[in-house]
Amino acid sequence: APALTQSHYRWRLDDGNESAANWGGNEDTATSSVGLSTLVRLRMEVNNAGTASSSQQYLLEYGTGSNPLADTWTTIPALGSCSTSPFCMAASSLSEGVATTNVASGLTDADTSFIAGLQKESNATTTHISLDTPHFTEIEYAFQVTSNATAGTAYYFRLATTTGNGVSGQLNAYAVT
Repeated sequence: APALTQSHYRWRLDDGNESAANWGGNEDTATSSVGLSTLVRLRMEVNNAGTASSSQQYLLEYGTGSNPLADTWTTIPALGSCSTSPFCMAASSLSEGVATTNVASGLTDADTSFIAGLQKESNATTTHISLDTPHFTEIEYAFQVTSNATAGTAYYFRLATTTGNGVSGQLNAYAVT
């Protein structure tokens, strides 16, 4: 069976394209310096350490609880559909739907072979990404912190799947929170 793990993440600045933007912090390190109305980018890595391939659509979710397997999670709304959400997908220096590359000095490679992921800024759901074993992919999201975000509240982010790998779309494991 596939064994999908959210293995690494890293915050980025929106000061360049997918390969040239600067990093907003160290790998697997939370940030606390994001203000309201700030455009942020988050690059996340998924690896398949299982015994079978997997083809999944991934989506970016947020919550206020730190347990990626038990707390309540909400998909970040599409660009222009924010309503009362604290976050909303946003136009950036990324190119919507274009393949990601294995950016040097970005995320630590979790497996032996890279498979292109996607750049996402209009909605939080990818098209299908196929991961053989032992392969990994990287997906980069751009989203806005809206005025509905509560100052002093810790927000957490995770990847999930649309087809329910595991329980309620969870990945098999979350190595980082």
